[in-house]
Amino acid sequence: MPSKILAILIGLTLSALLSWWLIDRESEKSSPAITLLDGREALFEFQKSQMGKSSSDGARRGELGHRILNERVADVVFNITKRGLIYDPLAYFKRPPFTRLKFKLKEHPAGVWHLNTNSLGLREDRELSPTQPDLRMFVTGDSHTDGVCENFESYPHLLEDSIKAANPERTVEVLNGGVGGYSFYNYIGAFDLYKEYQMDAYIVGVYGGNDFLGVIGPHLYFQGKPIPQPIRDKAQVGAAKKINASALSQGFFALSHFASKPGDEALALHAASEVTLALAERCKQAGVRLVIVYIPPVYDVLPDFESDETSKLREIFDLDDDEMKVTERQANAYLSSIREVDIDVVDMRPSFKAAKEELYWRHDHHINLAGHRLIAEAIKPLFVK
Repeated sequence: MPSKILAILIGLTLSALLSWWLIDRESEKSSPAITLLDGREALFEFQKSQMGKSSSDGARRGELGHRILNERVADVVFNITKRGLIYDPLAYFKRPPFTRLKFKLKEHPAGVWHLNTNSLGLREDRELSPTQPDLRMFVTGDSHTDGVCENFESYPHLLEDSIKAANPERTVEVLNGGVGGYSFYNYIGAFDLYKEYQMDAYIVGVYGGNDFLGVIGPHLYFQGKPIPQPIRDKAQVGAAKKINASALSQGFFALSHFASKPGDEALALHAASEVTLALAERCKQAGVRLVIVYIPPVYDVLPDFESDETSKLREIFDLDDDEMKVTERQANAYLSSIREVDIDVVDMRPSFKAAKEELYWRHDHHINLAGHRLIAEAIKPLFVK
């Protein structure tokens, strides 16, 4: 406990000292970097280079499904350097502390949004409270949870506001630990990273558009199984990037992968379920409530969203109707498997399909401000009676 309070107080001090220096050094780019690599190619080459060597690969077994990697191997497995992130021994990577970046986004009401982090690298404009609140929740997920928006506009912060409004007598803290590029193994690692702060609930935003693809490489690597060399048609990818590069990382890389390797559909489902069940056991032992929030890709809930663009991408990758439904099938099977062990599930697909407003940025296919509001509203009943 003393070390935790000390860390928070140090963070508060550093934040005050550094804020003036950071404000004048904001980056003004058009959008965050889009990672078009899923790590399999680098992982395949690394694994091949280690064949016949007796030296350790830097991996060791943690508790209940957690694998711990050294920095060199983690960088290969998760493309840390290319993402502009920093190594963490538990979560593998996280955002750097005291980040101050500004991005243009015409669809945003302000025309821009800011990516700010606190001393822990969380998407927060503040430090953790030095006194334990009545309810403290950590939220993690990939870039949809991280948020292509201001910190206060993301669903973790909207959830905090709504709980406080419903229960003004309670002190509530909901902290956003989402990071673009996270997948299932990062979610279990992030729990270990933040559990010292005595959380009451741990919320995981699982994104169906790429989380199931993202779990395959690390899963095979941790199991000591060979990583198949990825087959990717550069001409296809080049043509698709001209239409919408973001659509690749937000769904079409996964759709095309599972279409070309249908056997990996079951593999990804097995890996995702296995890691989630291990995470559930860790939460149970720590007395923490686990909530899984399923965030669907736009192609599954809004079939008319940029229909011309989607049709062209389908044509480029030669995807039929059944192949376009792989993420729906994975979501159904995954959520069914974790509900069987009484994990709280918030499936956003029904609400998203019924919505009368757009829920994704057309620019990059991340959930927009309305999407964040809808997710916060869906989670709220679990914590407000």
